[in-house]
Amino acid sequence: MTAIQFLRRGAGSMRTPPRVPSPTAAGATARRFTFAFQDSPRREGQAKRREAIAEYVEGWAGAEIVAERRERDTLRCYVTFTTARAVTVEVAEQFIRECPHVVRSTFAAE
Repeated sequence: MTAIQFLRRGAGSMRTPPRVPSPTAAGATARRFTFAFQDSPRREGQAKRREAIAEYVEGWAGAEIVAERRERDTLRCYVTFTTARAVTVEVAEQFIRECPHVVRSTFAAE
């Protein structure tokens, strides 16, 4: 390549390769997940919400709720559950989106 050809190309003309998700990120699997739900200020409502969430989560892919943590001074609670076998993070996230009382954008794989 001559100096003139190099100058004509310039740094701005270099093409960046298309973004392709890494195979590990695209097909990531896990067995432990966390999400938040909005709790009720009333005790009766709290029990009903926990029951609805437990019915929804437990049994899916052998899921079992293993922990619950309430965020201090709020009505937000975090639920951690595990599955009997590894499932893709994307599938688990889609499943949790339909969970009653879930708070959007709180799902995470551990």
